[in-house]
Amino acid sequence: MSMTVSVGYSEKLGQPNFGSIGASCHIECELDGRPVFDDPAVFHAKVRELYAACANAAKEELARHQAEQEASPEPRNGSLKDAEGVASAAVGKVSPNGEPRQHRASKRQLEFLEQLARQIPRMGVRRLESLSERVCQKPLAELSSFDASSLIDTLKAIKQGTLDLEAAVNGGTR
Repeated sequence: MSMTVSVGYSEKLGQPNFGSIGASCHIECELDGRPVFDDPAVFHAKVRELYAACANAAKEELARHQAEQEASPEPRNGSLKDAEGVASAAVGKVSPNGEPRQHRASKRQLEFLEQLARQIPRMGVRRLESLSERVCQKPLAELSSFDASSLIDTLKAIKQGTLDLEAAVNGGTR
């Protein structure tokens, strides 16, 4: 009597700028079913062998991909770094006024900003808009990804008590 055994392995690694890479391997193999009943240790050893093969293949693929990324001068997720290593969203494009174009704040960033604002007493979403105007000189709807990140840091500082809410909203120093 034969049986089909499926094993798999997946691994995902975080990357800078909210990226990630992943690799997976899955094997389906037909085995003689008698060892399962006659000698379970033989069956377990075979499954471990198949699993190790999957894990090695996935890990080798991740290592190959990371080596390619390290050899590549530009990150694959679209951000560029300046001479000081600061990320920029310019991606070689400029706006009509000649300034580098930046990616808009993501939906997740904007949702997180609102979530933080609701967690801070006397803050709320309306005052968040005022804080955005004060800190970033633009409304929430026009924030770049970098602006949103800066505003998130400001809200975290307010929430932790290292920055005064009133000073931040009304023009105090950061």
